[in-house]
Formats: sequence, structure tokens, C-alpha cells
Amino acid sequence: MACLYRPSVRTAFLNSTTNLTHPVRLAWNSTIKQLVVLDEVDSCQYLLNLFSITEEKKYVFELKSESQSSEPVKSLATPCVLCSSSGTLLSVLSSEGPQIVCMDDACTSVLRTVRLSVRKPVTDMCWSDQTLLVCSGGEVCAIQEVIDDADDRAFVAESAIVTKKVGKKKAASRAEAPTQPVSPTASVVNLADVVETVACYQPILATDSVSIASLSDQCFVVSRSTHSIFVYNSHWNCVGSLNVTNHDGSAIVIRPHCIRACSEGQLIVILDQAGQTVTVCQPDGQLRFQVGPRFSSCYSLANSEDAVSTGDVLIICNPNRGLFLVSLNGPTVGKMTVKKNQIRLNRPVRLAWSCERRIVFVVDQAGQNRYGLAAFSVQQQFVPNMLQQCAVLPDQLLSLSTPCILASAEGILISLLTSEGPKILCLSSDCLSIVRVVRLSLAGAVKDMCWLPDNRLGICSDGALWTVDSGSCSFHPEKKLRDSNDPRFAKSTANASAVSAAYLSGQCYMLEQPTQAVRVYDSFGNQLGELAVTDPTSGETISNLRPHCVRASQKLQLVIVLDRAACSVHVCRPDGGLYFSVGPQFNDAFSLLTPEDAVAADSILLICSPEFALYLVSLKRPATWRTVVTKRRCGLACPVRLAWLASRQWLVVADQLPDRVFYRIQPFSISSNEKAATLFKQCLPVVIESLTRPSLLCGRDCILAACSRPNNSNIIVLIAAGAHQLVQQFSDGEATADSLAVTDLFWWDQRLAGCHGNRLLLWPDVHYESYSDASCQPYVESAAFLSPDRGFVLELPSGSVQLSKSLGHLSADKLRLTQSGQAEFVPQPARVRVCSERGLLILLDPSAEAVHVCDSEGGLWFSVGPRFGTDSSLSKPSDAISTGELLAICSPDRGLFLVSLEQPSQWRTTIKKERNKLRRPIRLAWSGSRQLLIVLDEVSTDRFSVSTFQIVKSPTAATLHLQAALRDPVRSLAVPSVLSSSGGFLLSALTEEGPRLLSVADDCSAVSTVADCQLPADGGAVTDMSWLKGELWLCCGGKLIKPDLAPSLSSITSTSSVQPDGPVISSV
Repeated sequence: MACLYRPSVRTAFLNSTTNLTHPVRLAWNSTIKQLVVLDEVDSCQYLLNLFSITEEKKYVFELKSESQSSEPVKSLATPCVLCSSSGTLLSVLSSEGPQIVCMDDACTSVLRTVRLSVRKPVTDMCWSDQTLLVCSGGEVCAIQEVIDDADDRAFVAESAIVTKKVGKKKAASRAEAPTQPVSPTASVVNLADVVETVACYQPILATDSVSIASLSDQCFVVSRSTHSIFVYNSHWNCVGSLNVTNHDGSAIVIRPHCIRACSEGQLIVILDQAGQTVTVCQPDGQLRFQVGPRFSSCYSLANSEDAVSTGDVLIICNPNRGLFLVSLNGPTVGKMTVKKNQIRLNRPVRLAWSCERRIVFVVDQAGQNRYGLAAFSVQQQFVPNMLQQCAVLPDQLLSLSTPCILASAEGILISLLTSEGPKILCLSSDCLSIVRVVRLSLAGAVKDMCWLPDNRLGICSDGALWTVDSGSCSFHPEKKLRDSNDPRFAKSTANASAVSAAYLSGQCYMLEQPTQAVRVYDSFGNQLGELAVTDPTSGETISNLRPHCVRASQKLQLVIVLDRAACSVHVCRPDGGLYFSVGPQFNDAFSLLTPEDAVAADSILLICSPEFALYLVSLKRPATWRTVVTKRRCGLACPVRLAWLASRQWLVVADQLPDRVFYRIQPFSISSNEKAATLFKQCLPVVIESLTRPSLLCGRDCILAACSRPNNSNIIVLIAAGAHQLVQQFSDGEATADSLAVTDLFWWDQRLAGCHGNRLLLWPDVHYESYSDASCQPYVESAAFLSPDRGFVLELPSGSVQLSKSLGHLSADKLRLTQSGQAEFVPQPARVRVCSERGLLILLDPSAEAVHVCDSEGGLWFSVGPRFGTDSSLSKPSDAISTGELLAICSPDRGLFLVSLEQPSQWRTTIKKERNKLRRPIRLAWSGSRQLLIVLDEVSTDRFSVSTFQIVKSPTAATLHLQAALRDPVRSLAVPSVLSSSGGFLLSALTEEGPRLLSVADDCSAVSTVADCQLPADGGAVTDMSWLKGELWLCCGGKLIKPDLAPSLSSITSTSSVQPDGPVISSV
């Protein structure tokens, strides 16, 4: 650091003093006066650090760390950093192309990820007035900027990504690209097209292992911290260390980088990258010979990466030069250099030797995080043309770290590091095809692999040595899998895999890989054809469709096809006629980023993106109603799967946690208006373990999840929606021997089915309407009491109203609801209320946009909605209460509706929410002693305020007069319940620790927690509260409970005993 006005004054800061690993980029934030440092903490992983610069004394500067990004940002190329008045922009290169990550001022959280229309990495960025300029591919492109109204921040929006060719200028900074750039026509292996299995590993050694070799029942392990080679026997007991010595007994100092074994010559090969040497010795450490630092008069071994021995020849790979060959019979004279351009290599980085076929396999770095594979046959004679290329992998591989390669009798294993974690590719022996992808249950990149003495695979990763658990998957299984015994599930071809399926109106739509075709079968398993999504106006089929999964909407009879590669979702009719498409542009402000799953929730299509969160589209108005809910707004980390529980109107989300093997199953309710939607958590999540992303499916009142466990069995987890807890799990039977994950669950003619390899599995005992031997209590959603022997309890999912005849205890009697002429009517109530002054039952029916008022025996008195008046409708009512004279209904979209209980058809009035400065009135309560209406208002995501109003009624209308309001909103993960009490009113709140009960003063001046009120920590949200003979009853976690209140809280009592008879409304 140098002073600009006095350049001779300079200060240096070491990485150790600033806690930095490898700082690569700098930016200055003039708004907060802080230095932004981009630090490369691992391969393709970067952290942002903020430092303040202070001048301790004259011309002596100090750096003070202010903040750091919470988690690393992954990028295949070194990102660029640019500050703005609203935060920090970071250019990243993902497998899907260049993107810009928008972070907040403190660089602690990601606000948005924007996909750019440019194809090549961004090498520099700067501001020109209010336009963002980026350098990409030797050109300068202008990116427009818009304002995001939701956050009042100025960031680059996806809808405004417009690339303008400014000119063929040199980029402002040089791109960090390999020496020989990859050809633009080179194709990349799509791992989504390959059957993925799971391997679970157990640790053997925790010695900071980075390399391993096995020879004659002994294992040689390189420790990075001590720079030593430890020797272990077959029982993994350390028998000493390998010390290389000369013939005279003097020790040779070696800092091993990797170690290899030669079974043909019973030799150990040690590569010392720091000393630029390759040492060949016997297993006891006796030196045979050493090569380096100079290999010849022209070349040295600097930067060599790997070495193998064939028994006759030592082969060393050097990314800058090519291959160095040394004859084991005459190492001093038998040397040869094979330049990389002679054998058509770019940067050889890894080697593997197959003694059965006498082939050496070379991993070749073709570009930034792109790798190829070539195979060379090795001649017996030590001659210039002894290497002959015999095979090349047709496509390139993407990996965030340098792959490791290992040969076996069945084929080739290559380790890759992807955004989903480490994986191993099992290739055929001819390098022409990928047999299987094995996902490892590890966190970091694979540093080395070898076959252990017991023929198990050993892996160095995360500083430890791991091996496969007993009974884990084979790396080279037979390609043809066994078909199910049910003839309807034997229609897939032997080389195709059913990865997703949906059942609609007697037809099964099955997505097969690698053909990427959606084939249609009837209920008997006969193939009817192939689904072709066509434009109904032009009749043309959508080209280049690469489906990722297929879903169906039973209610609207629609088929949903997700194309993750094209960032698109297509909704079509069963015959393939396109209804509408979403993406790549979602709306004017957002793009559709990596759609992972989708589900139809009655009239709304929901799409989840692990990077962004949820996209919502109206199935009735897809062109005009679209909105987004970010991960931050709904408290999600990485949403990967969706399901819809129709009986409770719940959206069920599988959220992947940071440790990548645990998922929380979280249900939400959806509240939407004309412009946007809000998600509310319904209860605490259930956490499940799975080595692959679980498949979700909802039954009548249960949630099913297909999980892959460490013992390679596929477990179906059954979660009862009523209690939202695990009640049963069962295996998929014969599939436990294959270690293939169940990739999708769906209902085949009301029975549970799943995709498993190239077949479908069927569980005939698991039915849509049943729990499969699981017994669950009904879920109590709401309750209200007229007297100790007359109460009404609403149960889900049946939607029936049960009678309570003795102090909150449920009876087996179901209230029969009748209308004129004793005809039974069946509403779908979501909440029950009572009018104690008149002995009435009030039923809130949001699905029908109506409120029904009945007598205590269930006879319908009158209904309100869907039309409220000549010019208004009852839009999505969320609560209703009685004041004794009036029926008050709240609607988050519109406001309040008042109806006279004496003249319900003549006296009605609407009070708009804007008139009383309400955002979204969502709950109501009535204080009879104080004659006040209590309104719970949703002011923002998980923030709620409470106001009290006096109702002033005239012959034709009514107005609300504000009496008091909370100064600070209350935070709750679910919609609170509100209930009047003698000392003020009670308010429930759901926090991360569980439900809480709050007491609010009369004038809303103070809010306190009822600490002595014991609520179940895992019970979920309090959905309703009611008084019964002065005792508080709560609906919590699907149960009707009476919490124990301490004697000090005796002032919290019902106000019903002091309510006056007759009218309770002030009149003018």
C-alpha cells in the first residue's frame, strides 16, 4: 500500500496478518469507505472480505477486518469485483455461463444472481455513468440498470440484460485462460443423462492424507503436514515410515507430493514437486534411481504433476512439456521426451496404467475446468514411437478441481468435483462411454485414489483416507437391470432409464434418459407414443427440448415439462398442445434460474430454483400474474423439491441444508393477492437424511419422501401431515441390492410408484387415501366454544366440524350442516368462530370466498360471498368474528367487510384497508369490555402489527377510529392468532425455538412473553385460541391443548363474562 500524495511511503500486509489465503482482486467501496478483497480460499471458491483503512500515526496505515461473506462463491474463472452505491457486484463463471452475483453492503449475503447474455468469462467491469460495462471475449458490452422496487436497491436486473456491441476493443484486463483455449465446438458430458448412484464411505485414517499407493498387502500414505510416507499393514496398523536411502545408507531428503506403486517391478515411485525429482525405490526404501531436477539438457521436471511405472518404463507427465519417459533397465541413458503437441495433448495432468491392456490413460486439461481423456498403448521396445493413441473420450468433463484417474479390470474411474459435490465416473474400458456416475458422500475434492489390498477402493479426501462401506455399490455393474415383475412396468428398454414420471387420466408420461424422450403409456403398460410439445397456432414442435422432469396437474388436466438446461418450463395439454411457457425470462425483472422442480397447486404453478427460491405463475392468467418469493423471504437455504398437499392447501418444500445430506421438509401456506404472494410456515420442519435429493409426493393427508441411505437402501419416509412428524418408513424391497436411487415418486392409478433405473417400482399397499398401516390423529385447526357443553372443533383434512361436549374433549359426533329444506351442504371451512350473544356458529370458507352463519345445531342462517355487494366481492377472506351486532370479515386484499346480524341482506358496508393505513389485515378479535375491534396486520414478510379500532356505525355505513397500535411489529414465522383478554389481548408467535405466547397491553404500549405458558417446542404454530369458562385453549400442532398458566398470570382471563347484553356498537 502506497500513499498517493507521498508514493515513497509504503506499507505491506502479509496474508498471515490479514487472515487471507490468496487475495486475487481488489475494489474500493467509496460509500462505506472500505476496501473489498476477493480471497481464493480453495479451488474455484472465493470469499469477499471488507477492511477499513486507518492511519494509526503519520504515514502508518492499518487494516481492520470489518466483515466477510458467510459462504464461498463458486466460480470456474477468477471473478471480477465492482462496488456500487447499493452493494458489491461479483462476476462468476458457472457451468451455465457468466453470471453476476449481487451482494449487500457488508458482503455477507447474496441478494440476487443475474445471468448474462455473453458467453465468455467476464475479465473486467466498470461503471460508465449509470451503465455497467463488462469486458468479455475481447469486446466491451453494456448492461442496462434498473431499480428493484421490492428492495429499493439499484442492481442489474435480468430483464434488462441487453448486450450492446461497443466495438472490437481489447478487454480492460487480460482473461485468465489456459495456454490453448478450448475449441468453441467442443462438447461437454451432460451428467444428468447418466444414471447416478450413491456410495457411502467410512474413514480409515485421519492423518492428513493426500496420496496413497498399495503394494503387496501394504499401503503407503503421504501425509501433507509432516511430509512423510507412513506404511500400514493389511489391518491398518502403522508399521513405520518409508525413508529412502542410498546404497551407502545415507538418507535422501524428499518432500513427497504423490506416491505410486508398480506391481510388475515391485517398486515405489515418489514425485517430489518442490524438489523437482522423481524417485524410484524398493518397498523397504532402497533407492533404485532418481530423475531430476534436470531431465535433459533442454528440459527440467519443474511443475510435473504425476508419474506411473509400467514395469519397463517410468512415465512422467508435465503440463507444460508433455510426457517424460525413462527406461527402468537403463535410467541414465534411456530417456525420451514426447512433446504434448506430438500426441495431440493440451496439458497432461494425471496418469493411470492398466497392466492388463498395457495402456496408459492421460487426463488432459483442455480449458478452464475442462478435461479430456486419452488412451495410449505402450510398445515393449523403448523407441520414439512407443506411444500410440488408441482411444479418446468423445466429450469433455467439467470439474472444479483436477480429476484423479484409476484403472481397473472393468474400466476406468475418474473423480470429478461438481457443484453438487464429488463424484466418480465409471467409464468403459474403451473410454467411449460412461457406465455410471457415483456420487460420493464426502465434502471435498478427491485428492488421490488406489485399490486397497482387499480390492476395495481407497480415496484421499478432506485430509483423511476413506473406503467404501461393506455392501456399497459396485463401480462397474452390468448395464441391464432387472425389470419389475409387474408387466406394466417392464416397458422401458434395457439401455434407457426412467428418471421422472407423471400419471394423468389413465396415461403415464415417462421421461427416459439418455434419449430425453417423454413416452406415453396406457394403464396396461402399452406404449401409445411420444409426447411432442407443439405450438397450437403454428403446429410446430418445440425444438431442442431437453426435459429434466415431468409433472401433471390433475385438477386442470395439464402436463408440466421442465427443461433445466434451457431454464424453461413448458405447460401443455395431454396431447402435447402448448398452453404456455415460462423462461428463460420470467418477467420484466427476473430470469428463470435453473428450475429444479415444479408443482401445480390448484390454480398456481410453483417452480423452485436452488439458487433463487420460488417462482409463482397463475395457471389461469399465466401471462399477467407472475411473482417471485426469494429464499431470504421464506427462510429457505436451497429448495430442491416441491409437493402440494391439497387437503390442507400446503406447499411442501424439501430444503437442502449446508451439510448436503440432510433435508428439512417444511410446509407453507400461500397467501396471494392481485400482484404478489407470501409464504407462511405452518409448523416446524421434519429433517430427513438422504445421500441424493429426495423425491416428494403428497397423499390424502401424508407426505412421502424417497431417500437414499448410507447402506444403499432406498427408504420411503412417511410423514403424517396432521402431526407433521415421522410415523413410518419402509424399504423398496428388491431395489436395495442395486444402490440406484428412486428418482421420482408419483401416483399410478392411486397407488404409489417410483422411477428406479430402467424400470418402475410399485408399492400396491400404499394408496393415496391411506397411511399404509400408519395411524395418525386428526389435525385440529380451529376451535370455538359457546358453553362448556357446546363447542365446535374444525378437523383437517376432512374439513368436518366435530362437537365438544365436555370442557374441550372431542366427541365422536360430527355436526351436520343443513340449509333450507333440511338439505345437507358441505362447505370447506378453514376457521370456526361463535357469536355467544346470539348462539351462532360462523364458518370461514376461503376456497368458496364465503362466510356461513349457522345456528348452534348446524342450520344455515345466511351466507356472505362470493359477491358482497353490487360492486364488490368477498376476495379471499382470512378471518371473521362477531361483535354481537355485526359480523366483521377481513380480507388481506381488500380490507374489512361489515354485515348486520339483524339485517344481513340489507345492511352491508366495506372499509378499504388504505383508509385505515392497513397493509394486509389477516386476523380479527373483539374486545367486548372495551368495545374495540382488534386487527392483526401483516406489514411485511414475517412481521405483524396489531391495531385497535372503535367502530362508529351510521344507518348506511360505518367507520373505524384508531385507538392504539403497536410501535414495533412482532416477528413470527407463521400467521399469529389473536385473542382478547381482560388485561389487553394475547398474541401467538412462531419462532425458530418453537411457539410463544405474547401478552399485549390495552394501549399497545408494551409486549411481553408469557414465560410460564408451557407450549410444545415441536408443536408448530398456534393456529387458533379460544376461551372456555375462563380457561385458555389453544390449537397447537394439530391438537387442542390447555396450557398451564402460573398464578401470577391470573389476570389473563376471558372478557366474555363482562360483555354487556344487547348492542355493543357506538352509534351516531
